[in-house]
Parts: sequence; structure tokens; C-alpha cells
Amino acid sequence: MITLTEKENKLVQHLIDTNDGSDSHICNKDFIDIKTLNFDIKTLKGVFGSLVQKGLLEYNDTNDNGEVYKWAIPIDGEQQERGCTMIINNKPFKPFAESSNNWFYGSEINITESQTYLDFLNIYNSKLEQHKGIA
Repeated sequence: MITLTEKENKLVQHLIDTNDGSDSHICNKDFIDIKTLNFDIKTLKGVFGSLVQKGLLEYNDTNDNGEVYKWAIPIDGEQQERGCTMIINNKPFKPFAESSNNWFYGSEINITESQTYLDFLNIYNSKLEQHKGIA
């Protein structure tokens, strides 16, 4: 079960709020508003690294701006006014289907708060353990 510190929660919420269609985040003050978070760059790097260690973000690539990370379960942020939707296997992530073979095809998840993302990441990780090779 993943739990977040206050600073981790604050950064996750900021990343959800600023998520775009690329679903990517770079740990850099040019891309993350450290003043809004009330972080210095050292705190930002530490908290960001902690989110990577906890499995919320995963390394994806490196470009001229730095290392690029994506959500463990991607968040589609194309329609920010409606919140975000989790995406897995290029389909909306829906973890409540009755069939154990299709457990991720239930109700669509709307992500607007960090706790919602964390709750469903925990459910997802648990379901993966229970259904290895099925999902």
C-alpha cells in the first residue's frame, strides 16, 4: 500500500493539475512551479525522486530539458475542465468489472485529486498481484 507525505501529495496534485496530453513531467523548475509549491529546487528533486521510488512516476526518456517521467498509470489530461482519466493499454482504466478476466473494464475513473490517483494505483497494484498474466 502506497502512502504519501504532505509534500508528495502536494506535488502529485500539482502534476495532476498541470498534466497535459503528453502525460510527461520533467523535474525542473522551468516545468514545475516551485514557488506555488513553496519548494526549493532541492526539495523538488527529493520529492520528485520519492514519487519515482514509490512507483507513481516511471522513467520514460531523456531530452534537452532533462529526464522525462510518465505516470505509472497514465492520465489523459486533454480535457482538463472535466478532470483527467486514467488510461491503460490505450483504453480508459476501469477497474471494477465483475469478471476477473476483465477487471479493468468497469466504471471510468475521473482524476482530479491526488488521493484518487493514489487510491486507484493501490487497487491496480493489488489487482495485478491477484491476476498476474490476466490484465
